[in-house]
Amino acid sequence: MEFDFIYKNSTIHYYRFGKGPKIVLGFHGYGLDGSMFKHFDIEENQTYTMYSFDLSFHGKTHIDEKSFDIDFFENFLLHFLEDKKIKAFDLMAYSLGGNFALKALELFPKNVESCCLIAADGLMPNRGRYFITMHHLGISLFEGFIKNPRFFLGLISLSLKLSWISKKMANFMRSQINSKEKRWLLFERWRRVESLYVKYPLVYQKLNQYKTPVNLYFGRYDKLVPARKAKKFVKKVPHARLYVLEAGHNLFTKEFFKKYLLN
Repeated sequence: MEFDFIYKNSTIHYYRFGKGPKIVLGFHGYGLDGSMFKHFDIEENQTYTMYSFDLSFHGKTHIDEKSFDIDFFENFLLHFLEDKKIKAFDLMAYSLGGNFALKALELFPKNVESCCLIAADGLMPNRGRYFITMHHLGISLFEGFIKNPRFFLGLISLSLKLSWISKKMANFMRSQINSKEKRWLLFERWRRVESLYVKYPLVYQKLNQYKTPVNLYFGRYDKLVPARKAKKFVKKVPHARLYVLEAGHNLFTKEFFKKYLLN
């Protein structure tokens, strides 16, 4: 089922899947929406209720720019939890959504009972993304890229020729920037991620302090979010469990859900 949650003149669209007693908050990947967690609606799921949100500049969510600030995510989540009378919950995130899950961990460490990160971005700081979305020089460079991506397209071709990236990766990167609208969306989506200002040392500290169960699932052949990033995370959070599967980036299938998450 689909719903809208109104907060500060903004409309956050979300989905509810399943009717189980355990609450899960879900954060989807880049270019997707909350419906990606629809597998929670299968009959076999009698354990979980999933609330999954359309992130900013995704799906049917509309954020009022005048009311947006660095505390927006925290205050929205607080109001949502109070409205639904949720005291404890699990977190689940795929790809880009990992950034939002870690921020939720930072903000509500006592309320999070477990965390499942699937091919998750944001396990470590991304200084390059921060520079091009939050620093005035980086923003200027990115604005130039939005207007004329020729130089970057040339870099993709050169990287492919030198075997630095795969043909599949090159095609994916081109598909994400082949129009001015897509390049603008890329900037805005990344800017929203960096505006979370995740305090990584605090996240690691809280996870270790509360021994919050963390399961990480990564694809051995994932070129977008390589498993080596998860290995660095595990060094910071030693009790976290890392599962490297014989797969690429698109892990969240119905079969994956049944095999690894439902049981």
